[in-house]
Amino acid sequence: MNQNALPQIASIKNLENNIRRLSYNLRAAQSSSIDIKDSYDFYTLALKELYKSNEQDAFLYYDRANYDLIDAINKAKWDLNGHKIHSIRTISYYFKLCGLYSIIYSILSTIIFAYFIYSYGDIRIQNVPLWSAFYSGLGAYSYILGETIKELYSEGIITTSRPGWFITIPILCMVSGYMGYLIFNNGIIGNGVESLDRVSMTVLICFLAGSISSWYLLKIR
Repeated sequence: MNQNALPQIASIKNLENNIRRLSYNLRAAQSSSIDIKDSYDFYTLALKELYKSNEQDAFLYYDRANYDLIDAINKAKWDLNGHKIHSIRTISYYFKLCGLYSIIYSILSTIIFAYFIYSYGDIRIQNVPLWSAFYSGLGAYSYILGETIKELYSEGIITTSRPGWFITIPILCMVSGYMGYLIFNNGIIGNGVESLDRVSMTVLICFLAGSISSWYLLKIR
């Protein structure tokens, strides 16, 4: 390979990454009811030029799209005596980019599940205690929280949409915890484990069942 071509390849790669990140910013802005029409038009042009390997024009269109997005965000702010302050829309935009909705919801849900375990965990359905499902729900939310923090650390922003994560997936994972309890406590696995160890092991299995189910469901979505 021509050594002189390496800086150019790196530059193209950086441009691709910047345009990709811009697409996430635009999606977050649009879902926060910020007008992104002008910015999106230039973003589309930047993509077209990039596909044509016309990096110079692609960068110019990307730069203009980024400028228009910043301008649209500033216009969405409230004007208070000549000073721009964040509005509900711009706060929502930054919350989505930083994954704060995912983090806050996961923490609150963890607290709720801990309360359910303490208050309703001993209630039984078909001789299965509800704490088996609740611990599995904890495992699901722990995985979601971990993935959100991991993506925020590696990408700097949240790049995936998670509208169905917080309700549908944890509920499905609770079923896996319920089934995990049935499997472990009916002699299918776990024979020879003492009573106290069995309870601790069952809690761990239900928690892991929620985490693994969440990982699998998010992988195939």
